[in-house]
Amino acid sequence: MTEVCGVPKTQLAKVAGCFSDRSLQRLSKDINDRQQLNEVLLLSRAMV
Repeated sequence: MTEVCGVPKTQLAKVAGCFSDRSLQRLSKDINDRQQLNEVLLLSRAMV
C-alpha cells in the first residue's frame, strides 16, 4: 500500500470522499480570498 504524507491512500480516499465538490470549491475560494487579502495587506504595509 502506498502512502501519501504518511497516510495510507485508502484512508485519504475516504477522507476525500467526505468532501463534496461544492465544499471543496468553497474551500479553494476561501483560500484564494485569503491569499488576496494577505497580498493587499502586504501592499498596504509596504506603502506606509
